[in-house]
Amino acid sequence: MSVKFSKIPKIALWQHAGILTFLICLLTWHWFSWHPFPNIPVWLIIALYAPFFVFMEYRPTKGQIYQAAIARQERKYASYSVNTDSKPKISKTSKKVIDFKAYIEDRKNHNLFIAGSSGTGKTTLMRYLIGLFPKSIKTIFSFKARDDYLKLGIPILKVSEHAGDPFSDKEAFVLSFCVTYPMNTQGVTAASIPSILRNTLRTCNTWKELNDTIESEIQKEKPGSFTHSAFTFIQQKLTDLELKTQPFKMDYEKDTVLDFSGLNESAKTFYGEFYLRQVWHNIEASQENPMKHIVVIDEAHRLLKSEATIFGEVARLIRARGALWCGTQNYADLPDYISNQFAIHLLFNTRSKHDIQALEAINYLLPFVVTEMPDHHFTDAATRELHDAIPIFTANIGKFKDYPENYINPPITETKEEKPTIKIEGYTEKVLQYIEEEASWTNKLAKRIAEEEAIEYEQAKFAVSKALKVLLSDGKVAREKINLGDKEVILYYRKDPAMSGLHRFMEREKAKLVGLGSVAYELAKPGEEKADIMTANYDIEIETGLKNDLTKLQKKLANVRKKTYIVVPSDAIKERYLKAFNNPLVVVLRFDESLTYDMDGAIT
Repeated sequence: MSVKFSKIPKIALWQHAGILTFLICLLTWHWFSWHPFPNIPVWLIIALYAPFFVFMEYRPTKGQIYQAAIARQERKYASYSVNTDSKPKISKTSKKVIDFKAYIEDRKNHNLFIAGSSGTGKTTLMRYLIGLFPKSIKTIFSFKARDDYLKLGIPILKVSEHAGDPFSDKEAFVLSFCVTYPMNTQGVTAASIPSILRNTLRTCNTWKELNDTIESEIQKEKPGSFTHSAFTFIQQKLTDLELKTQPFKMDYEKDTVLDFSGLNESAKTFYGEFYLRQVWHNIEASQENPMKHIVVIDEAHRLLKSEATIFGEVARLIRARGALWCGTQNYADLPDYISNQFAIHLLFNTRSKHDIQALEAINYLLPFVVTEMPDHHFTDAATRELHDAIPIFTANIGKFKDYPENYINPPITETKEEKPTIKIEGYTEKVLQYIEEEASWTNKLAKRIAEEEAIEYEQAKFAVSKALKVLLSDGKVAREKINLGDKEVILYYRKDPAMSGLHRFMEREKAKLVGLGSVAYELAKPGEEKADIMTANYDIEIETGLKNDLTKLQKKLANVRKKTYIVVPSDAIKERYLKAFNNPLVVVLRFDESLTYDMDGAIT
């Protein structure tokens, strides 16, 4: 089985161009018998030059990567070999220089990840690879203090001081929260958290508004209830995520190192996921251009706790516009559905049990290779030649020049004034006053408050919703579904022992319709045993559906001699009344159904 090597880079040929020219000249002169050294035989010239050529070709030059391979039998130019007939044993021979930039560009998919034990050379290799693509826009996610990525000379954004506004993308806020806290806790399932948090965020644009809203919900809900537990869980977790930072908008078209080291562990994951989503949205909107963008994520395992992460989507779709490079200690950190999106799997020394099992399934020699390789040696577990030989690379890179940490200092700007937080207590009585005047629904109440108080409609709607919850809890108002044309609304009305606000609303609205038909009508006075609305040709009974016993009304209409309409709020209540009345003179109508008239003005 043969061992295959990548071509020597062109620069290696240029190193010997002058010497080769000199040798050719000597040979030419010798053949034509006019060279200046007639007494020196050709074989001696070649013998003197050959060792020098070999030394120049294979000398350990800094800043290069050498490739060799483990083959089934010992091969010339294989730096390591394995004899499978006996116990595997590594033996050194020669090495060949490899152009790793060409190695990456040769793949249609430029994604790569680097895995291995701490201190084996992963970060050194990543720094070297980053330097191979100076024209690409690089966004680097760094999570460790004093990280080598901070010394690249690339502008650094310290997230703990200048984080972006997570409320600018509320869906990203929700999903980043789910990636940070994917476990089930306190009886609250992961599936319930997104919808609860998403609904809460609709009216919140700052941390203060969010915290106030959640606290209000906790106070209103019954302790121990599902919703109370959910809001309590969210409240506890948000304390680790809130940052008192100066807002800063990142320029995604420039090289940037995102420094998350100043954050707690939960915040690192939350803002790491949030920024990855923002970076990806910018890349996705750009034109297709391979290797234009390189996203480098160190400690990638932080974002792989939940399938809610956008990591897999980025790995799958970025290839037309750039590449995703990531580092992690364990090869098994990346689930199969994600690791399959990476064409290059660079592995340093590791002894992780899970890694060994995963590698053994690929090639039975890989576990031996990765456990025996010294530092700064690595292999590619996804190479196309893996069935022929296992490549081993030596990163003879040397030391990098470390640049001073170049932190971005955004200009001081005036802090945007927060919208005033609505105090729910101040609007509860006002909402009750409006409902006492006339039964109404949330949108209608919000519109009225927004106009009278000169505040935004969404804020008014938020205040009304919270006030209605308080009034319902206190038993001061009640609600009922009612049909209004092609939509159904929740009507809130004042509870009254004598007559409900719902009854008064329906009676007043229906009386208006009768009047619009140019029909004279009379309203029954409280306590009178008469129809609610009376005309010369028909009567109207207003029924809210709140009565469980319809016996009294059945007796009242049993011997009716005039057409009578029973008006109810909704279809559900209409069905119940239709079953209770079979008198042909009694017609049950939904509240919003029109009364029609014949030529004489009588209802048909």
